[in-house]
Amino acid sequence: MGSFQYMKDLNKHIPFYHIEDSKFKHYGKVINEYDFNELETYMDSLTIPQDQNVYVASVTEMENTIIKNQLQEAFYGEMSIQIGYCNVPNSTLNGLEYHKSSEINIAITDMVLLLGKVQEVENNVFHSNDVIAFFVPKGTAVELYSTT
Repeated sequence: MGSFQYMKDLNKHIPFYHIEDSKFKHYGKVINEYDFNELETYMDSLTIPQDQNVYVASVTEMENTIIKNQLQEAFYGEMSIQIGYCNVPNSTLNGLEYHKSSEINIAITDMVLLLGKVQEVENNVFHSNDVIAFFVPKGTAVELYSTT
């Protein structure tokens, strides 16, 4: 838990929890029952740029995998899904997003998710002081609920 404590110490200004903390159950759940090696292998072939965010919504190689079909069936009622990635050395909160359905995130490296509840959005504004941080260790997959 060295990385967790290090990140928590750097972010004393916000509530900061490990993904295994019971507080996460309001935002999503950890997914343990699937093998994400196909996606991890693809991601390991990429580099994380140090000066920009790289977001790719759909990657054919990632979508032509067994795990894509398993996730599509188990989480999305067999509706077509996209698999993409976001590579970023981010250290600043400069935007948040939300979806109208659940989203699955796989931590290829240790990462921190800054989360809030869509119910806290008032007049199309979410206050950053309502953000809660969750540390997600490398190799962990999580489902974020549509209300997150």
